[in-house]
Amino acid sequence: MDTWKRQLDWLKFCGIDTVEYATMLEFNRIPSTDLERRKIADKLKILDYAHSIGLKFGYLLTNTVLSTVPEGEEPGHQELNRATTLCPREHAIA
Repeated sequence: MDTWKRQLDWLKFCGIDTVEYATMLEFNRIPSTDLERRKIADKLKILDYAHSIGLKFGYLLTNTVLSTVPEGEEPGHQELNRATTLCPREHAIA
């Protein structure tokens, strides 16, 4: 968390007023591991700190990407291409 605080402090010092956070694509699923739940808790701490120093905070969601990591297995190998892009034309909800 200290590294994130230094980074956010630096951005604030540089005159940046908004930061955005994007997660690795293979984390785009309902959390099923302790690692995922811990990462969510950490993101909330980062968000709270950003707000406490006057920054706006955005979180980028890629709603057409779905993790293919098996439930219960921890994501974390982005280079293994463990996410898939859903095409609305092919995966329409009736």
